[in-house]
Amino acid sequence: MADLVPHPLVTRVGLDLAAKGSAELATPAQVLLRQLRVLSGQPVTFAMAVAAGDKDDECPKEKNDLAAELANLPAVPDLSLFAGFLGGPVKDKAKAEYRLLYLDSRLENWLLIPVKDIVVHERLEDDHAPSGMRDALWVRGAAMVVRGSGARSNEGRFLVGEFTRAADFAAATTGGTFSAATGLLCEATTPGCCWGSRSR
Repeated sequence: MADLVPHPLVTRVGLDLAAKGSAELATPAQVLLRQLRVLSGQPVTFAMAVAAGDKDDECPKEKNDLAAELANLPAVPDLSLFAGFLGGPVKDKAKAEYRLLYLDSRLENWLLIPVKDIVVHERLEDDHAPSGMRDALWVRGAAMVVRGSGARSNEGRFLVGEFTRAADFAAATTGGTFSAATGLLCEATTPGCCWGSRSR
């Protein structure tokens, strides 16, 4: 049987938490980065390490060690999953960086998500999305996101948008009288994503 290797999402979350100061994950993340450096023969950036997470044949032992430490954390951060279409960067008055995520293909409904709270971003193939692609973002549940709709100036988004915790927004959009479809994007708790017809 081939070596079992952690899913790339697990590796990415582990690397991200290590990069953001997790003492428990620092050593296995550094070992993984060193091994990737040996394999590539050049300095390895965080982005290169994330890309290597998708290749099961690269550093399986080091990825397993990182995943084992992640599993052993007393408190893995609560993550919310959002899907939509990634827009541009936006800054608030205090110059904090946000990323605009459109929730529908008309670019009508949107979220502003603090960049520091985006743990993982992936662009996924989706036959039902424009250009056949949709963005999925794993965001810390405690992140304060801004939700709104309509065309606004970037400054205006903060004035009219509704501030809410990412985890609370996710919980608020999963209930109701709709029957859910299946698949990853249906886990993404953004309105209008992957919902079937209204049940009667």
